[in-house]
Amino acid sequence: MRSDPAEALCLACGLCCNGAIFRDVKLTTGDNAVSLSKLGLSFKRTGPGFAMRQPCTAFHGGKCGVYEDRPVHCRTFECVTLKRLLNRDLESATAHKLVKRARRDVGSVNRLLTELGDHDKTASLQARFQETMKRCGSHPLTAIQAEALSRLTISMHKLNLLLSREFYPNAVNQV
Repeated sequence: MRSDPAEALCLACGLCCNGAIFRDVKLTTGDNAVSLSKLGLSFKRTGPGFAMRQPCTAFHGGKCGVYEDRPVHCRTFECVTLKRLLNRDLESATAHKLVKRARRDVGSVNRLLTELGDHDKTASLQARFQETMKRCGSHPLTAIQAEALSRLTISMHKLNLLLSREFYPNAVNQV
């Protein structure tokens, strides 16, 4: 990690590791899929290469369990909020409020997904949302389910707006 404010922000956040921002993280030159898989990371084939599934299996309690050996994208990614903090364009307290708000919104989406029958914590938030939308669209819903689905849609939209504006503009779920 870098400076104390940056480290504190990243440790409070984890959105780039927990499946909220990214569906997966593509491996690149310098990454060894075999070595990384021996560390317990989960991959899928993406065309000619591999991508690490999100949420990351090495992310526990706000910390990376393979920090010294993490993939290149993980080493180099800096969200917009972190960049603004490092450039002193954003105060630490404000950055932490953004993280807290995003994590609260992720929690709301997770609760609604669970309410609608999704219990797969191994898939990214976006993948879980899309699967739930597909599943709910394939059969009639009760009034309670329909209301939960509408709250989920609004909550996911609100979260995606926040993530695309404050954490990874124009590329939510795209690494």
